[in-house]
Amino acid sequence: MAAIVMETITGSNGVIIPPKGYLPGVRKICDEFGIVMICDEVMAGWCRTGKMFAFENFDIKPDIVTFAKGVTCGYVQLGGVAVSSKIAAYFDDHLLSCGLTYSGHPLACAAGVACVNYYKEANILDNVNKVGKVLGEILEELKEKHPCIGDVRYIGLFSSIELVKDRKTKEPLVPYGKDPEGTMGKIIGMLKAKKFMTYSHENMIFVNPALIITEEQLREEMVKVDEVLTEVDSWLTI
Repeated sequence: MAAIVMETITGSNGVIIPPKGYLPGVRKICDEFGIVMICDEVMAGWCRTGKMFAFENFDIKPDIVTFAKGVTCGYVQLGGVAVSSKIAAYFDDHLLSCGLTYSGHPLACAAGVACVNYYKEANILDNVNKVGKVLGEILEELKEKHPCIGDVRYIGLFSSIELVKDRKTKEPLVPYGKDPEGTMGKIIGMLKAKKFMTYSHENMIFVNPALIITEEQLREEMVKVDEVLTEVDSWLTI
């Protein structure tokens, strides 16, 4: 095995946070067998989880990190790869002959530099951790209140709400890979009607607010989620 690639924290599959010891265990195996550990931080990177990169939450250092999205805050498309000094040193004496038409686009790179500098200058991580704590508390309150919630997962301002038909059995609100009645679409539509912008995947809806959101703004927005979930509760056969 040459390498292992994984999302440090899964994004669209439900913000699944690795249990304690999992990623250090992967790191140990990679070190033992000379496997390159690659962390995909396209969604979780750049302050989203309360650290500049999500892997920092688990006290590990991957060999390669891929990133995009948050590096420019979405203003211009930009993706990148960061490698360890050991891997970089290999190319001191070995040509890496590759390139793309728009590689290193100056506009995208300028946006990236500006955003990363702003994250630091504006102490964005402080806000993410402060407001992220409130988000977690609100999500736990919603879970207690609404029978349609099977689970909530969150770290920083990265979170998902898993919707179920039956909390005891954890039967998903919609079958895996299917939504014949357009149930999730209806839920997203109700949220959008309240000007709450998000998306769904399978039986999950995501709450990933702007990194600069205030506690007051967050509480105001989460009232909308509460109202929609109350409607979803009424669809269940209790």
